[in-house]
Amino acid sequence: LDPDVKSAKRTFSVLLEEPPEGFQGFHDGKVDLPDEEIEEFKEGLLEGGWPWSIAPDHQAFEIAFWLCNRRERPEHFPQALGFVRSSLNTHLLGTKNGRLVAFVESEEYLRRCNMQRKMPTGVEEGEWYVATEACLRGCLKRLLQDQWGRLHVSEIKKMIRDYFGAELSETAFG
Repeated sequence: LDPDVKSAKRTFSVLLEEPPEGFQGFHDGKVDLPDEEIEEFKEGLLEGGWPWSIAPDHQAFEIAFWLCNRRERPEHFPQALGFVRSSLNTHLLGTKNGRLVAFVESEEYLRRCNMQRKMPTGVEEGEWYVATEACLRGCLKRLLQDQWGRLHVSEIKKMIRDYFGAELSETAFG
């Protein structure tokens, strides 16, 4: 193997003749813990503060390890890992720039907040955007007049940007 090749993924399997000492089988991924410990895991994810993983593929493992260590319960690692993995579906965790983060720091949370405000994601402070349905109707009316009554749906966002210097969030208006 060439150590200078950093982008190559290496996948391999190992067949052990005997299981490691203390091995009791693989965990099924179920979170089988008392409610108070699940609440502690939730609190940990909401607070954040876990270290960044050097390898993005290992983030769930590192967060699970961090959750166990903060309560000094390393024996709960399999359940913590299952909890971390399921937390993406329950909106305790999300992603930002390919990293696992608390949901309130995630790109999905930002997108949902912007959708409620009818604000396109990525709009900078002071930048114009179509904020109301009345404004959108006015823009579309003007575009239809200028385009002889025909608009290509796929070009509306670009046309609003070009004609009016404003951004449009199609998600916000459905």
